[in-house]
Amino acid sequence: MIKTQRLTRDDADKAAEILRGGGIVAIPTDTVYGLAAVPELEKAVERIYRVKGRDSGKALILLISDPDVMERICCTVPDAYRLAQEFWPGALTVILKKKRSVPDSVTSGGDTVGVRCPDSPVARSIIRLAGGAVAAPSANISGESPPTSAGEVLEQLDGLIDAVVDAGTCECGIPSTIVDLTGNRPEILRQGAVTAEQIFRALGENKTVRLGVTGPTGAGKTTALKALEQMGALAVDCDKVYHSLLEEDDELKAALNERFAGILRSGRIDTKELGRIVFADKAALEDLNRITGRFVVRRIDRMEKEYLARGGSIIAYDAIRLLEGYLRNRCDAVIGIIAPKDVREKRIMKREGISREYAAMRIAAQPDEAYYAERCDVVIESNKENPEEFRAECARRFESLIADIRSGGFKPGKR
Repeated sequence: MIKTQRLTRDDADKAAEILRGGGIVAIPTDTVYGLAAVPELEKAVERIYRVKGRDSGKALILLISDPDVMERICCTVPDAYRLAQEFWPGALTVILKKKRSVPDSVTSGGDTVGVRCPDSPVARSIIRLAGGAVAAPSANISGESPPTSAGEVLEQLDGLIDAVVDAGTCECGIPSTIVDLTGNRPEILRQGAVTAEQIFRALGENKTVRLGVTGPTGAGKTTALKALEQMGALAVDCDKVYHSLLEEDDELKAALNERFAGILRSGRIDTKELGRIVFADKAALEDLNRITGRFVVRRIDRMEKEYLARGGSIIAYDAIRLLEGYLRNRCDAVIGIIAPKDVREKRIMKREGISREYAAMRIAAQPDEAYYAERCDVVIESNKENPEEFRAECARRFESLIADIRSGGFKPGKR
């Protein structure tokens, strides 16, 4: 027997410290109390099984602090983001194919994992401080009722766990709904707080469509995005989001300055110094993308929620390296906008007032049309002199594509 510490909602740092040190802690969620351990710490995960008396063949759920953590641990699909936007944080668990970062001890050797972002600020704060994800089945002895208060946890587990965080009674008290997204169609494995009707409405004929728009410089991507905006789409310029965060987000600034010491000067990021560091060091560039990526995604998530709350249903991402980046798996389809090299050269010269030689150098530094043609689901060639003709063509293609996605008739692949 051990002494179980009784923490309060203000002890998130202490709870996270215990978790990072290999302990197990009962934490409050919006449904029931969960028994948390850091998933990468195998002994802590094994201890959860022992404490609960849980069958070792039954996998554990992962609770995450923010929806973007899903990308780190799962092979995501567009429907996962639709449900996350609709129901997270909240009482919905999605089953997805796991990534190698999720230990077999969590999934009992299986290749799938259940993921949920709980609607409890206390839980999310603890999980974020513990690394972003915790293994957390309900905090009860197997076969007993899941607890909805710290007192109920202690009735079953006092002396068996390291700590319990008392944040009052869980508001819902009903387990989460579980939806399996690993097959051809979503399958509800357990009916809980979120109803089947709500789930299938979110994934039905009027579901949100997410498109990626990419292509080489001068191809006409801006015109294509304007066509989508005129259809009511939210066009997310990820580069603008990134640069606004560099100006506004103190948490991002602190995270970057911790990794790249000395780049924060008078409260501002020295972007020239940051560029000098990362473009000379591949590992540093990867760290920059990893750090900024999660902040960019969280800002995009907020933008999307606000847009969807206004009744919008089409989202388009404009991102550098979209095909290789973290947004690719969110997209129902990626559209490549291409144009012949000589056409792009003329457009860049006219648009930016630069020489033919400099325009050619800019074009040569990027992937060519074949790169996009081979990797995008849909390719639209922009070789018209009149931008309005091209915009109209894009609108026709987008309308057809969106209808196919919503009806289930679209299959990814070059079209």
